[in-house]
Amino acid sequence: LTGSKRAVANNVVNYGDLYVHGSDSVRPVVDFLKNHGNAVFDGPVDFGSPGIADQLDGSFTISGSMPLPPTVRVYGGSLTGQGSLGTIDHRGGWVAPGNPTGVLSVGSYFVDDDHGGIWARIGGPNPVTDFGVLRVNSTAQAPPVVLVSPLSGFSPRLADTFDVMTYTARNSSSFSGDV
Repeated sequence: LTGSKRAVANNVVNYGDLYVHGSDSVRPVVDFLKNHGNAVFDGPVDFGSPGIADQLDGSFTISGSMPLPPTVRVYGGSLTGQGSLGTIDHRGGWVAPGNPTGVLSVGSYFVDDDHGGIWARIGGPNPVTDFGVLRVNSTAQAPPVVLVSPLSGFSPRLADTFDVMTYTARNSSSFSGDV
């Protein structure tokens, strides 16, 4: 998806490989995306109205910010990367912050179902540099599952803790402990 000043795609349904690259001079606009394949959004990409991406299968990778914050509804597959989004509506599949390290920052994160979860890939004790962090800039709900995978043979000690999700407030009814 390219253009001289602005490339616009209204309703995109992806079953293969989709690469959307934005820059300061060219900002692609996607109004609605249904992703069944592998989609990579690199650099600034604007989402128009309604500004929704449905992650159904495969993978959706964010590398950069979405200036007009979209909502990503995760039903299956994985949402991964670093940058910023408006809202993650988590209904299934995996949200894997970082690529595999870094910060995925969202305005809000909420869970609509008991399927899927956060996938933490951990290569050491330091947030952002050794593992990805999901930073929620509002009230967050707890994910139903947190899956932990070691990177590069890392083996945590029994007392180690990893803040793979941070938030400004939490929905107390959905949290039984720290995430």
